[in-house]
Order: sequence, then structure tokens, then C-alpha cells
Amino acid sequence: MPRSVQRVVQNLAMLVIAVAVAVGAAEVAIRFAGLASPSGIAFVSAASFDRVPGLFEPNQVLTDGRNAALPFAVRINELGYRGASFPRSKPSGEFRILFAGDSFTFGDFVEDADTLPAQLERALSGCTPRVRVVNAGVGGSSIDTERHVIERGLTIEPDLVVLNFYENDLADLAGHFWDELASNRLRRSRPPLSWVYGTLRRSALVSLVLNTRSRWRARLREDAQVPAGVQPLASATAREAYASNFEQVLDLIGRSGVPFVFSTYPSHFAHAAGERSQNLRWVEDEARRRGLTPVSLLDALASSGASTEQLYLLPHDGHPRPRGYTIAAKALSDAVAHLPGTRLQCPTPQNATPGRQETGVPATTR
Repeated sequence: MPRSVQRVVQNLAMLVIAVAVAVGAAEVAIRFAGLASPSGIAFVSAASFDRVPGLFEPNQVLTDGRNAALPFAVRINELGYRGASFPRSKPSGEFRILFAGDSFTFGDFVEDADTLPAQLERALSGCTPRVRVVNAGVGGSSIDTERHVIERGLTIEPDLVVLNFYENDLADLAGHFWDELASNRLRRSRPPLSWVYGTLRRSALVSLVLNTRSRWRARLREDAQVPAGVQPLASATAREAYASNFEQVLDLIGRSGVPFVFSTYPSHFAHAAGERSQNLRWVEDEARRRGLTPVSLLDALASSGASTEQLYLLPHDGHPRPRGYTIAAKALSDAVAHLPGTRLQCPTPQNATPGRQETGVPATTR
């Protein structure tokens, strides 16, 4: 081999070694400093996408450490949903609820048993038949992705679908999250990324890069990070996109014949202000125009008398605490328990007036 070629090969080898050492040192430093978790929740792969209804890779058990102050354990079952295992085919004697939404439904920064779907299941534990609530929440999603989540979830035979709205759902539509997930699945299934993906997804360095990108995108978005009375109404384009997807969800639900509940969860700013943001008012009006009575969780949280700090993970994060989910789950359970058109029979809450609905429920099932 000519000496000039040997020098090039040696220089390349030294460069590769130097890069590997630098990356390794950065990985150790990031883990030692606790800047990022070396493990994260993986979305479903191309190989699993047609096999499971959920959007997460099946059979994951990990601690999510994106926020060093709020680590939380996560279990993804064999169907790609958060929570304990359950059979894909619904057994007799079970009332199954598919609960879709974003990170407020998934339950970022709380344990599996403390999420809103899990607490709704406990709140309905006295009902007949036995209730199972499937956590189909996907952090970062909006109604365009949630429409697909619901469509895929119909294969597990739900008796009821619940869709939860959070205040940044209108802004999140601009991210085209469903298309981004599809693109990522394709890239991960092809060389060279397919060769190293297993290693990369367990890297704290990669997690730090992805978390930084996510936070930067959040800052650029027009979302719920301003007080309720100040938050601007989402653009006409965003509202039109949400309304179009909302109509598609209702058409899908109508064809399936499954009853439907639409709920709205306020930001901590809205709770602190004690009033609906413009976007909350807009989406609730959209639901009413379509024959639905939305379950406003702001009303339940406000009437609880708990402070904003007691209901949300402040100052570390704006997601709800378990206590907030407990109150929200009770409001939802009151709506679900007395929802017309279901086979669910639940005890009448004490002090409830017969024939009077304590919280809003769908006025019609489409």
C-alpha cells in the first residue's frame, strides 16, 4: 500500500478513535450530571406497526428521566399502550373505554397508576360490568394523530371512546406529528440507522439532543404558556384544521356506533385565572355545535378548592399532579356513569338529584 494511502487510513482511524472517545466522554458526563436519561419511550417500529393497535413499541419497562426533578416509571404493554397487560379480545363481562389524548392523557411525570385513565378506571370500579380504561394517550399529539389512534383502537372493541383536549392541541397541529412518526418509522427500518438504532435510543447524549430540540420547538410554538386571559386565539388555519379533524373523528365514531365523550383539560394558567382561555371556549363551542356537551374539567378543578400548585407539578412542570387527575377522573366518571346508550350501570352518587346530570356528556351519539 502506498505511504500516502497509509497516512490517509491512519488519519481516518485516528479521527474515528478521537470521535468515539469524545462521544464516550460526553455520554459519561451527561449521565453523571443527570442532564438526560439514557432510556426513553420508543414509538412502535415498522415491524410492529401492523401487529399492535398502540403507538408505542410493545413490552417496555423503564424510568423516564427527561425531567431530572420528575422521574417516573412507565410500562408499555404488549399492545403498545401504557399500563398493565390486557387481552386484545374483550372478555365477556367487561366494559372497555378507549381514552385518547396527548401527554395529559398519557400522564407525563406521574406513575402508571396515577394517570387520568387509570384513575378513571378506579373511579368506575363500582360499576357493572367491570370497567377497563385503556390509556391511548400519546404525548405531543393532537387531534390529527388522535383520530388515527382511535381508529386503530377500535380493533380492541371499546364500548366507549373518550377524547381529551388540552390547550396546546391547536398549536400542535402544525407539527404534523402523525406524518413525522411515519417518517421516523421508515428511517429506523432502513440501513444505516437500523444498524445502530438500538444503541442510539439507549444513549443519554441522543436523549439530550432530542429533549433540547423538543424544548426549542415548544418555545417556538404558539401554545398555552401565557395566562388564560391573555392567550391569543389560535389562527384561523389551526382552528379550521382542528374542526376538520374533529368532524372526521365524529364520523369515525358514528360509523362504529360507539358512544363518545369529549373532555377539556385546562392549563395551570387557566386554573390560576379561574377562567377559560379563548381556545378552551372555542373548542367547547365547536363540540356543542356538533351536538355534544363537553365535560369541562376546569369546572371540577376550580370547584375542588385546591390551589394551582396542589393540582399541577409546579414549579418543575405544567402537567397535572396525581391529585389533579383524581379530581378530573371523578368528574369524568360522573359523566360516563350516566351516559345514555351504554350498558354500564353504576351506583348513583350520594346527594345527586335523580334525572339530573352532574357534568356534561354527549347530547347525541353520532
